[in-house]
Amino acid sequence: MKEIFKSSVVAVRFSPEYNLVYLTWDGPLTFDKYREPFEFLINDFKLEVNGIVSDIRKQGIVGPDMRNWLQKEATPKSIARGLRFFYVVSDANVFKQYYVNTIFKMLQDSDKIDRKLYKDFDRCENDIKAGILSWKHELDLAS
Repeated sequence: MKEIFKSSVVAVRFSPEYNLVYLTWDGPLTFDKYREPFEFLINDFKLEVNGIVSDIRKQGIVGPDMRNWLQKEATPKSIARGLRFFYVVSDANVFKQYYVNTIFKMLQDSDKIDRKLYKDFDRCENDIKAGILSWKHELDLAS
């Protein structure tokens, strides 16, 4: 796995075996800092990304403007680039649970992205890898 982007609030790593990106957040956010890794993946990263694991256990508060931007701008562009899975690892913090559930509810049935929330990183990683392998197998069968 290779680090492909780093800022003061997030490290982004890429697993070429699964075309899987890991976002590990750390610290308080501004709108610009929140957008940076997503815009990098959408605009500058040339490889296809099938799945994202976003570890928000140490992430600062994400405001409504950031959630709206993720929903209305970043998600459709990510889907166009091949994204099919978006899994989140979070602790039991009430604010983070609300943030994730709000986004998941807003996006429910609006696209074909598989979204799940986990408290355990290893289980999240195993499930998303299995989901990507299953999805690739279905594509191979359809070809």
